[in-house]
Amino acid sequence: MGRPEFFAAPCLALLLVALSTAGCTRSEPAQPNLLLIVVDTLRADHLGGYGYPLATSPAIDALAEQGVLFEEAIAPAPWTRPSAATLLTGLLPETLGLTCASHNLPREGCDVLPAGAVTLAERLAAAGYDTAAVVANIQVDSLFGFAQGYDEFASVFPDLTHDMQARADWSSFEWEDTTTRDVTDKARAWLAERGRARSPFFLYLHYLDPHEPYTPPAEHARLFAAADYDSPYPEVRRELPLYDGEIHYVDSAVGRVLDSLTAAGLDDNTIVLLTSDHGEAFGEHGALDRRHGLTLFDDQLHVPLIVRAPGRLKEGVRVTAQVRLVDVLPSLLELMGLEPSGLLQGHSLLALARGGADPRLDAVAAWGYRPLRALRTPPWKLIVDRRSGRTSLYNLAADPLEQHDVARGQGALTLLLRDRMQRRLDESSKLREALVATAGEQAGGGSHDSAPLPLSDRQREALRALGYLDDE
Repeated sequence: MGRPEFFAAPCLALLLVALSTAGCTRSEPAQPNLLLIVVDTLRADHLGGYGYPLATSPAIDALAEQGVLFEEAIAPAPWTRPSAATLLTGLLPETLGLTCASHNLPREGCDVLPAGAVTLAERLAAAGYDTAAVVANIQVDSLFGFAQGYDEFASVFPDLTHDMQARADWSSFEWEDTTTRDVTDKARAWLAERGRARSPFFLYLHYLDPHEPYTPPAEHARLFAAADYDSPYPEVRRELPLYDGEIHYVDSAVGRVLDSLTAAGLDDNTIVLLTSDHGEAFGEHGALDRRHGLTLFDDQLHVPLIVRAPGRLKEGVRVTAQVRLVDVLPSLLELMGLEPSGLLQGHSLLALARGGADPRLDAVAAWGYRPLRALRTPPWKLIVDRRSGRTSLYNLAADPLEQHDVARGQGALTLLLRDRMQRRLDESSKLREALVATAGEQAGGGSHDSAPLPLSDRQREALRALGYLDDE
C-alpha cells in the first residue's frame, strides 16, 4: 500500500470535500473510530490506576475511570519488537518468526514482521477505515515491516525503508524528549482534520518515553525529586524519580491528545485503548536486574491495559482476571463489530469486560535477550532458562514480587507446567507453518526490504548505551 507524505492536505482535495458537503449535515460514521496509544516501557504498577501512590498519571487515570481497566495484562516479551508485533497481529512472536537472538539488523524470517501476517491496520483498511500511525521507536518502524496496512505512516526519524543512505544510518534517530512532543503535535494536527472526514479512522501512536535515557523536562522531573524510593541501590534511587517524571511527561501528552479528540467532536464515537509493550526493571531481583529484555519477571511483563468505548463498554470497570496483549486485536475487532477471521491466537475479552467469567488464559512469555521462557497461569509463574536448564517457580498469590523460588518443593507441579508451556510453544510452531504457507495471499500486504545493514562503531556505541545491542 502506498504511503503518502504524512499530514499533507492538498488544497484541491480539501476544496472538493468542502464543496461536496456544503449545505449538508454530516453524520458520524456508523463504525467507531479507534485510537491506539502505546506508551513504551511503562510499568503498570507506576500508574495511579494500578495503585501507585505517587501522582504520575492523572490523564491516564481519568481515562481508566471512563472505561475498563484490566488489572493483570501480560506482555509476551520484555522488549518492543516482538511484543508490539503480537499486539498488532494477535499472534505470538514464535508464530510470527520474531525469534532472533540479535535484534539490531533486520533479517527476513527471524526479526522482520512477515508480510503474511495480517495486521490490525490491514484488517481495518479492508473494512473501509483510514489508517495512520505516528511512531517514536525504531523497533516498530517500516524497516521492520510495521508499516503494513497504513495509508499514512510517520516516524520521528527519517523514512528508512526506501532511502538506502538513510538505511545505512538507521540508528541515528532521536531518543530524547522531543519525540514525545513530535508524536503529540502530529497526532493533534491529524485529529483536527478528521472533522472533515466521512470514513472511520484508526490512529496508532507509539510514544518512546519513559524509555531510557530518563531525561524528563525539568517541570516534570522536579515533581518526584523529594519522593522516598525503596531500593538498596543508589543509582536506582537516582533513576526512579526521573522515570516517574517521564511517565508524568508522557501522561500530559496523552491528555493533550485526548483533549484534541474532544475538541474535534470525535470522542463519543472513538474507542481509545492505551497499553504498553513492556515494563522496566529497577533492581528488584539484584543489582544487574535493570532496564528490560533480560528477564521475564512481572516488572517487565505486567503492562497497563485500558479501554474507553463510549456506549459500548461501561465506565469504571476493573477486570481482575489475567489477560494478554495477544488478546487485544480480537477484542477490538469484536468491539468494533468486525469479524475476527483468519489466523489468531488471542481471545476476545469483550465478555470479560462486560462481567463474564474468567476464561483462565495461560500467558506464555519469551523472546527476550536471553534464552528464557515463562508460563504465567495464576497463581503460578514458571520461568525456564533454556541454556542452563534452571527452572524457577513462583506463587504469585503469596509472593507477587517473585522473590521466593518454590520449584524445589513443587516438583510434580513444575514438571506439569513445563509440559504445558511447551505445548503452547509447539502450537505456535505449527501455526508458524500455516502462516508461512499463506504468506502473500492477503490483500494489502506490505512489502519491506530486509537486507542486512552494516553498523559503524559510532552506531554500535550509541545502541549499546541504550541497551539495544547484542554483540553475540
